[in-house]
Amino acid sequence: MPDELPSVSAAQEVYRCKICGIESSEVTCFAAISQEGPYRLQGTCITCNQPYGEQKVWRRVVAWLVLIVFPPAYLTMTRGTQQIGFLGLVVIAAFMEPLIMVMHEFGHALTAKSLGLKVTVMTLGGGRFLWAGDVFGMPIRLYAWPLGGLTHLGGQLARFTRTRVWLTILMGPATNIGLAFGAIVLWRPLAQLIDSNVTVLWIAYNALMAAGNLWPNRFFRSGRLYQTDGMQLLQIPFQKTAALTEALRLGSLGPILATYNDGEYQTTKDLCTEELQSSSGDPWLVILLSACHTHLGDYDSAYKTVEPLLDATSLAPTLHTAVQNNAAIALWLRDINQVHPESLSRAVALSEMAYAKYPCVLAYRSTRALLLTAADRAQDALDLLKYMNYDRSTPENRSHKTIAQAFALHRLGRTAESDHVLSTVSKRKKRSQMQFLRKLGLVQ
Repeated sequence: MPDELPSVSAAQEVYRCKICGIESSEVTCFAAISQEGPYRLQGTCITCNQPYGEQKVWRRVVAWLVLIVFPPAYLTMTRGTQQIGFLGLVVIAAFMEPLIMVMHEFGHALTAKSLGLKVTVMTLGGGRFLWAGDVFGMPIRLYAWPLGGLTHLGGQLARFTRTRVWLTILMGPATNIGLAFGAIVLWRPLAQLIDSNVTVLWIAYNALMAAGNLWPNRFFRSGRLYQTDGMQLLQIPFQKTAALTEALRLGSLGPILATYNDGEYQTTKDLCTEELQSSSGDPWLVILLSACHTHLGDYDSAYKTVEPLLDATSLAPTLHTAVQNNAAIALWLRDINQVHPESLSRAVALSEMAYAKYPCVLAYRSTRALLLTAADRAQDALDLLKYMNYDRSTPENRSHKTIAQAFALHRLGRTAESDHVLSTVSKRKKRSQMQFLRKLGLVQ
C-alpha cells in the first residue's frame, strides 16, 4: 500500500486537511482546525494555507519592465513631452524605481538601528547574486534584477520590542509616502529645475511602492515564505511573545540563510561553525550545518551533526522533524554503495516519522519517496509524488519531486521515462545537484 496517509495511534486524534486530504496527529501541521460541528478535526494544512509558489524570475523581470515602460508611455500620451522625450523618461524610470526600492529598505534599516534593533542583512533585488558588502555598517547582498528587497531584523526580546519592530516595519512604506508628499509640496520649485513628468513619475512610483507594501499579502522568495509590510503591521500587535522571539532569532540568522539560499554551502558551513561557538547547540544552526554537509557530499558529517538532536525531547515538533529528515537523507547517502546496509532501515524509519507528522511538507514527502525507492518500494514512491501541492510549490520543491520521480522510474527499469523526467530539470539545477544525481545512478 502507498504511504499517502501515514498511520497514527488509535488513541491520538487525527486531523485532516479538507483541501488536499492529508492526515496527521500533529496539530502544528495545520493552520486552522475545527474543534466542533460536522467538520470537527478538519482544517487546512500549512502547505494548502500558503500562497501559490514563487513566481519565476523571468516573469518578475517582465512585470518590472512593464512597470518601467507603461507610466512614461501614459504620461507621453496624456501630458505630452517637455524637455525629456519618451525614451528619456523610460531610462529615468529604470533608475528611479530601484532607487526608490533602496530608499524603502533603508527606511526600515535606519529606523531599526535608531530604535536599538539589529539589521542582520539587507537583500536588494533578485536573480543572480552579484555583490556583498557593508554600507553604513549594515551587511548588504545585491542581486542582478531590481525585483524588491528584504531587511532582516534580529535581536533579543526586550522592553517595547514589539513596538520597535512595528515602527521599523511601518517606516518602509512611510518613507515612500514622505518622498511622494515632499515632491508634491515642492512641485513648483522642482518644475523649474526638472521636467514635470519626472516629478510625476517620482510621485507615482513612490505611491505604488507604498501601496504595494501596505497591501496585506504573503509571497515566496528564494523558497521561503514572507509577508508584506501591511500583513506584518496587522499581525505583530497580536503575535504571541514566543512567535516574536522566534522571528527575531531567525532574523539573526539572516546572513547565513541568505548565503545558503544562494547556494554558497561552503561559506554557509563556515558561518554556522563560527556561530555555533557562541550559540552552542542552537538547533537552527545545527540543521543548517547538516544541510550544508549534505550539499557538499560529506554525508557522515551531516548525520553526525544532527545525531545528538534525534532523541532531544525539548525541541519543537517542527525542528525535531527537520532533524529527522536531515538525518534520514544523510544516513542513506552515506552508505548507499553498501549491499543491504543496516543503516537503510534506520533511514527509512526516520523519514517515516518525519513524513507522518508533516505529510504536507514537500521536502519531507520527497525524502520519503527517495527512501521508499531505496527500500524497493518504487511504485509507492511514485504514488506519493502525485500529491496535488507539488504543482503550486517553489521551483526547488518541484525539482526535488522530479529527481525523486526519476529515481523511482529508474529503479523500476523504466529508463526512458526516467531520462525524460530528468530532462525537465534545468541545466543550472542539474549542475548544482550533479554529485547527488551520480549517487543515485541517474547520470554518469
